[in-house]
Amino acid sequence: MKKVYSLILALFAVFTALTASAQDQISITLVIDNPDAVTVTISNQTQEIVAGSNDFTFGLYTSVEVHPNENFAITSVTDKDGLTLSLYGGYFSKYFYSVNDSGQVYTVATKDLAQSRTASFTLVADDPSLINASLSGSGAELSLVEGSQTIAFDPELETELYLNSTGSKKLYAITVNDEPFAVDWSNTITLADGMTVNVQAVWPDLPCLISLTFPEGVGMECIKSVSINYEDIDVVGNSFFCQAQDYVSISVNSAYSVSGYSFNGVPQDATYFYGTISLTPEADTEVFIDAAPLPKLHATIIIDNPDNVSATLQYQPLPLEPGENVVEFTASAASFSVSNSPLGTVTKITKTLNGEETDLTGSYFITLEDGMTLNIETADKDLPNMFVLYVEDVAACDYTFGLSNSDWEEYNVVEGYNFIPFNEGDLQLYLSGETANGNQSVWLNYEQISPRYEGGSSWQFTPHDGDVIKAFALNPNPDTYQVTFNVEGAEEGDPVTTKDWVTFNDDWKNFTVLGTTVINFGCEADAQVEVLLGEEVIELDKTEYSQTFIFTVTEDTTFTVKFGDSGVNSILMDQSIESNDVYNLQGIRVGTRSELNTLPRGLYIVGNQKVTVK
Repeated sequence: MKKVYSLILALFAVFTALTASAQDQISITLVIDNPDAVTVTISNQTQEIVAGSNDFTFGLYTSVEVHPNENFAITSVTDKDGLTLSLYGGYFSKYFYSVNDSGQVYTVATKDLAQSRTASFTLVADDPSLINASLSGSGAELSLVEGSQTIAFDPELETELYLNSTGSKKLYAITVNDEPFAVDWSNTITLADGMTVNVQAVWPDLPCLISLTFPEGVGMECIKSVSINYEDIDVVGNSFFCQAQDYVSISVNSAYSVSGYSFNGVPQDATYFYGTISLTPEADTEVFIDAAPLPKLHATIIIDNPDNVSATLQYQPLPLEPGENVVEFTASAASFSVSNSPLGTVTKITKTLNGEETDLTGSYFITLEDGMTLNIETADKDLPNMFVLYVEDVAACDYTFGLSNSDWEEYNVVEGYNFIPFNEGDLQLYLSGETANGNQSVWLNYEQISPRYEGGSSWQFTPHDGDVIKAFALNPNPDTYQVTFNVEGAEEGDPVTTKDWVTFNDDWKNFTVLGTTVINFGCEADAQVEVLLGEEVIELDKTEYSQTFIFTVTEDTTFTVKFGDSGVNSILMDQSIESNDVYNLQGIRVGTRSELNTLPRGLYIVGNQKVTVK
């Protein structure tokens, strides 16, 4: 009995699924008078059609379109109730998202334009590439040539000519039967048999002088930038030239308020003014800007270590120095934010205003007020790992280029070498070039890696301790150079070197470097050593503990190293870290200066010095 009951349930489930599937289907009929006159597509797939009724069934969220073929027009489309439906650009389109449309019948009536175009007009064009022309009724787009052309039209259906510009300016001039026509961005001309339409799309050289004027006491300091056709320009004095119908944009400094503005004395609607004034002049124009400076306010921000935070003022990066920072702002630019950086965290924020202290710990967005003091306390993160990121050209990378950890805290990446401390597995590196044409490359530990998608221009991966990542944003094939050390007087196995600031395990006496590469070589302070580049003696950087040299390789390079009694101890790296922290040669923090004597034997970095623990 259980088996029979289960079988009944299974059959019921199948029946229910089939019923639900059928309920999601839409069936329509297209009645077409001439199948040669139109093309029918369903979800962009062309359908076979016949004269008379054509039945189609499809699922929800489907697009159906009926387009006229060349030299034909759709004169009307009506539904089963006789309601005439709208045509857009001469064709019928409908998107089906409801089963309520199932069972609908659409009747499509067409016209053979080759037979009905019994009238014509003449159109004269100076530059057809700047002119869009089409006819009403049929929606036919006209393919224009330079000069004069005769265009046939249907006097009953195609009663109007539509003209507009394809460029950044509207058409310069239009005449109809030698009479001027008032030009706008979109132009509609009523057609008549035998008429002539002359279209001048190209604007002549018509310089316009734009003068900026302000109330007494206000000058060009209230202007943040001026652009013509979206390109910033330098303004000398308070005026500049542009061409007629250029797009001019004037951006006002946020430290000023604007109560209104006018063009040649005519007030403009400033209801929706958001800091930018735009105009497309056709003659000399005086732009009066009724601006007034906002009061300058000041707040003090006290911070122990700015490297531990990311700070912004009015959503722009705000550089801070250790100790007191006096910040100037206006009433419109008082939004201050502070958040954790990849190197540290905010532990406490205290606000002092009018002698009253308030704990704002945990508040990352703060409205600054005049006379306010913010005391920000921070703590360093424990970041035992480090990798090296070399970027050839930061300016050539687009906005998606960046480095952030799992908390979306972004590192500041500069051109050249970046030494990035981190926790293992806590970083995601995003690199992207400005184009997708393969003119970039990324290398991980001297092996080229592929972008995220074949033919793409972006990379994403997780760095590990000691990795070297080199990004060449506009260079798919960076140069490689050979570096050779000829060593005399040292025991085999003693000499060691680094490239890109990281120790490597290959044969250090003869190796290849990629692009611009820093190599670093060092020995103990009491070693008797001479280093030559060709015939030139290299001056070593000598301290109480070591002798080193750092060299940037940009071509095939051979060094000669001559030792006396003492051999090479190790390679030394200098990351210019000015602190009491002690780092090993891989850039990993291993302690402080006071703990130095407790560390294992070897070479360490303390501040700018190389220190040997024996």
